[in-house]
Amino acid sequence: MSAILDAIAPVFLVILAGVLIERAGMLARETGRIVSVLVVNVTLPCLLFNLMTQVTVEQLSRGWWWFATAFLPLVILWSWAGVELLRKVPFGPAVIFGFSTVFFNAAFVGLPVVMNLFPGNQQAMTVAGLCVVASNSAGLTGQICLDAWNRHRKAGSGSAAQIPPQGGYASACWRLFRQYVLGNTVLVATIIGLTLAVMEIPLWKPAAKAVHMLGMLSPTAMLFVFGFNLRTFLGKAASGRRGLFLHSFLVSLAKLLGFPAATWACLAYFGYSQEWLAVTVVMCATGTGIVTSVFAEVYGAEPEETALTVAVTNVMSFFSLLLFVWLLKGAGHMA
Repeated sequence: MSAILDAIAPVFLVILAGVLIERAGMLARETGRIVSVLVVNVTLPCLLFNLMTQVTVEQLSRGWWWFATAFLPLVILWSWAGVELLRKVPFGPAVIFGFSTVFFNAAFVGLPVVMNLFPGNQQAMTVAGLCVVASNSAGLTGQICLDAWNRHRKAGSGSAAQIPPQGGYASACWRLFRQYVLGNTVLVATIIGLTLAVMEIPLWKPAAKAVHMLGMLSPTAMLFVFGFNLRTFLGKAASGRRGLFLHSFLVSLAKLLGFPAATWACLAYFGYSQEWLAVTVVMCATGTGIVTSVFAEVYGAEPEETALTVAVTNVMSFFSLLLFVWLLKGAGHMA
């Protein structure tokens, strides 16, 4: 257990450093936003691009792994959202609550944890990178549904005029592609990296080295900025109604225990083991992705409760990660 703690504790100590520095006022409040933009638009895309260029066709063709990491989360998301809809919860918040149970913090916590647990293991880092791709597919689906719900809600309330689409379906599809695909730098970098890998196109070595150097800035920067912004999430949560705490607790349990356990069972059923199972379960055992709170804020879908869930699950993921790493080691999937 001490070895597991040694691997996971540094990740959360960096988060704690971000909390303390923000609390001490050593850096301007805008630092969190600026570093977040740098990570999302520059360093994280570089990290994922670098990982994806090393993926093989054989790794990409593991269909049942993709089923467990891309399709299963969508089933859980919409099942949870369906239960919420039966409780008379509006569509937008229902999707956000379902989203909170499966959209894991792959970038800001998952990748740094995997780097610590599997030092120098390229296979493990490749699986972690593919987990980010799978997570983004669920995120893209949820964002499109929330955007459609928000447009319908505004049109119904008369707060937004219905503008007929210009140029027909082709133009509408291009706008969606530009907004949700080209506008997502992480997804674009991933697609370009995978394309180079599949076509076996080598990258100029100095450029590859520069991309690698930029990418390696991501893990520490992501953890620090999460800690730096943590008090903001807690402040939003504190402004919510009292009734949200029990519901948020249930969502948190589903995210930290139910989702990784279901993923483990699914992967084991299809015969996966070692890095392919262990890394995926570790990534799933992280807290709810921070972008979930952003979606809730942008679309007005229970932002206070979502902020609480994001904060609680990411803090408590210290214990869920310890638990699942311990179980994975006991099952022989980790050295």
